[in-house]
Amino acid sequence: PHWWLSPVLAAKALGPIAEALAAVDPAGVEGYRRRARETAAGYLALDREIAATLAPLRGKRFVSAHRAWVYFADRYGLVEAASIEPVPGREPSPKELKELVDEGRRGGLGRLFTEPQFPPVAARVIAREAGLDLTLVDPIGGVPGRETYPELMRFNADAFWRGLRGRRRRGSERRRPLRRRHG
Repeated sequence: PHWWLSPVLAAKALGPIAEALAAVDPAGVEGYRRRARETAAGYLALDREIAATLAPLRGKRFVSAHRAWVYFADRYGLVEAASIEPVPGREPSPKELKELVDEGRRGGLGRLFTEPQFPPVAARVIAREAGLDLTLVDPIGGVPGRETYPELMRFNADAFWRGLRGRRRRGSERRRPLRRRHG
């Protein structure tokens, strides 16, 4: 699940999707194929943009609400070290929560990334107890500012950049936002 959080994998999916659409609408085959190629090229450019932005963060560890960010982390050299919900749909056991909090207190987890689809109370409590800061990411989108795939992925890349870049000496902090395209 969540393979679409890698623009490279999302680009690879477009060809088979175009062919499936063409199978039910043969008259539109050229349009489907052309749009798939154009969109895939845009996704690959987006991937290069995100990779350049997140390159300084390679190896940084983080905690997620659930194991949604594996493909994103793998693509950009990040480490999804733990998650609040270790198995989809199952709340963590008290032992798993304690281990997560203890690891956070030892400083081995970085930041906790939560999602609008995940109950905020659990994330806030774990963050407070483990000494982790919270940052919002979104694997689904569909809301203003995250309506299109490129908007969603830029939102997430910016959130990971802000969340994992670490503190710098006063006056030396430099923001590396992704450029915004319109259209």
